[in-house]
This record gives sequence, C-alpha cells and structure tokens, in this order.
Amino acid sequence: MDMITKFEQSKLAEDNVNRIAFYLGVIATRANELNHDRYVRLIKEGKTRINNLKDMQSLYVALERILEGDRKSKQYREIIADLFLSTSKKHFDNNDPKTSYGIGLSVGSLNNLDTVYTFAEAQEKWGLGDSTLRKAKYDDRFEKGEVRKSGSNWLVTHAAMKRLYGDPKTS
Repeated sequence: MDMITKFEQSKLAEDNVNRIAFYLGVIATRANELNHDRYVRLIKEGKTRINNLKDMQSLYVALERILEGDRKSKQYREIIADLFLSTSKKHFDNNDPKTSYGIGLSVGSLNNLDTVYTFAEAQEKWGLGDSTLRKAKYDDRFEKGEVRKSGSNWLVTHAAMKRLYGDPKTS
C-alpha cells in the first residue's frame, strides 16, 4: 500500500486541514524533483513555515508556479484547491498545530538521497580537483546545512554544489 492510500485510510484524513498539509507535502516533493533550486528558495524564503491557513494558501500558490503544466501532480493540486474551497479560517484555528502544520510538509522537505553526495562523488560530477571541496569547507564557503560529516565521509547537497559551481559537468 502506498503512502497516499495509507494516509487516506487513516483518521488524520478525516480533517480537511490535515489533508491540505498532507497533499501540500506531496506536491512539494514533486516540486523539489522538478526544480530543486526553486524549491530550496521557497524554504529559504520561509514559505514552508506554516502558522495559519493563509500560509498554506501562500505555499500552495508558490508550488503551483513551480508545477505549472506538470501532469503528474495535477490531481493532487486539484484536491488541494477543492479542500481550500471547503475549509475556513475558523476550521483551521480549531486544529492542533502539532498535527496540522507538519504532517504533509515534512514529506516535501526531506532530502532526497539523490541530492546528497560524498565529496568524492560531487568532485567527480562537477569535474573538480580532489581537495576542492575540503578547501571550500575550511574556507567557510558552504552555508549552514549544506555540508556535514558522516563517519569519515563529508557530504554535500546538490543545491550547495550548484550554488558554488553551477551545473554538474556529468549526469
């Protein structure tokens, strides 16, 4: 059973606000796949910080701009649009924020393993020298959350590499 079916069969799906949050997460994941850089920009702009129904609507509009013309996410975007029509601000205010705000959005905010590289992988993909990323790390060229050490390996995000070095040389 897939994640969407499991959610729809759960008690959480009985509440419109939970359903909006969940489906925002679904389309956020798709936006991240289609245009990682624009999605990361949404996060940096604070659009994924949800405090009320208006924030959810604002995020939805921003995601719609990324997903315009995307057939794969169309049915989920239509579900969200319908849910917004039947959900009032009062309905949102009666929900427990711990369940409402993060249910679906965490799905779209997760790092996809395909967007995280070891330094060696990234250097090869971008055609960089062996110590280029180590030097960049020690020169503080990376922003918070773009690199970290895992055991003896350094990891770097695709967004960081693109920000510093442009498009990869190999796919």
